[in-house]
Amino acid sequence: MTIAINEAVCSAALRKALNALGEGKDVRRRSWPEGQLLRKSHDGRITVFRG
Repeated sequence: MTIAINEAVCSAALRKALNALGEGKDVRRRSWPEGQLLRKSHDGRITVFRG
């Protein structure tokens, strides 16, 4: 499944997270359990990672 995101209507926090993912960084929300984060895979997909 592919989801298109219009960054013009996204919050500043989401734009910051998307930029970090684009730079190869992992993103974690404070409300998520420790070890759960968003990670961009080598094929470009963004997945929820549980480590």
